[in-house]
Amino acid sequence: MNLRRVSVLHAAILALCLVGCAANSPSAVSTPSPSVACPYSGTEKIDIPGCAMYDGDKPMDSNYAYRARGTPAPKDQAILDRALVSARSSLQAIATPMPNSDQVKAALEAEGLTFVEVSGDPATEVQFWAEKEMNGCVFGEITPVAGLTIEDGGFVADGGCHAVSGH
Repeated sequence: MNLRRVSVLHAAILALCLVGCAANSPSAVSTPSPSVACPYSGTEKIDIPGCAMYDGDKPMDSNYAYRARGTPAPKDQAILDRALVSARSSLQAIATPMPNSDQVKAALEAEGLTFVEVSGDPATEVQFWAEKEMNGCVFGEITPVAGLTIEDGGFVADGGCHAVSGH
């Protein structure tokens, strides 16, 4: 290899290395980047120097997606509607005076519902959730004041029929 070619190659490499060492021009202005995350809620967003503002409620809203109830297919909905009518009839028969958990569970199971969950204090309210085969859910509550409230719907995103309020 030619000595002149090697010298030119070394000079080019040295020039490339030194380009990164050049001083900033006076026209180049650096802007400080935010160093702290600052949540805001609703419409109260304000500009605070050094803060990266973000909506603090938005991540929390998506935190409850696990209990969102799906929509059953039309054929499943028809089966659920029939189960709802029969479950309502059985529960209305025992709703006064307030039934205990065992009575509610037995009434729902007698109507062909499975995976029945019942909770609450019979003095104040009894809540229930039950599955109709793999079609969806029948759920509701019985209270001394409002009586029986019952509805049907799809499974919750977490699986099953019980839309737990936190875990």
